[in-house]
Amino acid sequence: MTQTPNQESNILGKFTSVLGLLGAALFFAGWIYRWSYFYFFQLEVNTLDLLHSLF
Repeated sequence: MTQTPNQESNILGKFTSVLGLLGAALFFAGWIYRWSYFYFFQLEVNTLDLLHSLF
């Protein structure tokens, strides 16, 4: 049973969509984790002595 190029591109499109949604979810989860971490230790980004080269 062979797949046509249309079916292969459909599978690739679905994989890309799932990967994009997963990336967006991880991005927002990272920001939520960062917020809760700084809130727990009562830190503010402005008060930290961070080097400009870290950004």
